[in-house]
Amino acid sequence: MHGLPVGSRACVVAIALGCLAPLEASAHIRLTDPLPRHSDALKVGPCGQQPDMRGNEIATFEAGEIITVTFDEYVDHPGWFRVSFDADGDDDFIDPASPDDFDNNDTILVENIPDKQGGTYQIEVQLPDVTCDNCTLQVIQVMTDKPPYGDGNDLYYQCVDMVLVPAAVETDSDGTTTTSDSDTDATDSTDPTDATTTDATTTTDATTDPTDGGTTAGTTADASGTDGGGTETAGTGDSGDTAGTETTNGGVNDDEGCGCRTRDGGAGWLALAGLWLIGWRRRRR
Repeated sequence: MHGLPVGSRACVVAIALGCLAPLEASAHIRLTDPLPRHSDALKVGPCGQQPDMRGNEIATFEAGEIITVTFDEYVDHPGWFRVSFDADGDDDFIDPASPDDFDNNDTILVENIPDKQGGTYQIEVQLPDVTCDNCTLQVIQVMTDKPPYGDGNDLYYQCVDMVLVPAAVETDSDGTTTTSDSDTDATDSTDPTDATTTDATTTTDATTDPTDGGTTAGTTADASGTDGGGTETAGTGDSGDTAGTETTNGGVNDDEGCGCRTRDGGAGWLALAGLWLIGWRRRRR
């Protein structure tokens, strides 16, 4: 360069600086969704640049939501990727101290995402179930071909500024909170007003038993309990006529519970008594 004119030497220096500048300023990964704080990911932690103030691009999600983090690796390096989350700022992130320093802090959400020789990555990430208005999602690229390790030369950084809001709660039209998709059966068997109770009716017709000269009363039982009426029950006779009890709509019948019946067999007894009286009188004569 000593033999070149001063103007030519200045041009050479400018070209050299122009070649070096992209190597220092360009990253090898770029977040595309959600959008990052900076357009370039640099080798300055925790988010790529210094000073590293929170930006204007804020991504809002629900607490505990599962999102897809998408980024491009447009300059391939062997290594792996990490996704981390800080609920308040970005000062809790800890760099890996070596290529195999995995899970070295509790901010990590997804660890050791393997390199696939460039291209687009889509990583499902479940956000913490917390609310925050100053939270940060960090994505780093750990390059295993860039020693010495642990001094920042082997890492690229990108961050997303986030806000996490409470998860939406569904409510019914009457204001009742819905906590699950299961429906409640409106015909709950424990509800006394349930009108779908099975109606079970057993009927035995009245029959005349010639051996006892009486009538066996029929038995009717209505198990529905839904018509507002009472239950009518007639006793079953074993010999002769048997007293029965009848209730209707909760009341007592006109006989006030007296079920003695003499109309069916009373005429026979009177006839026998008359014949006995006639025979007795004839014997006395």
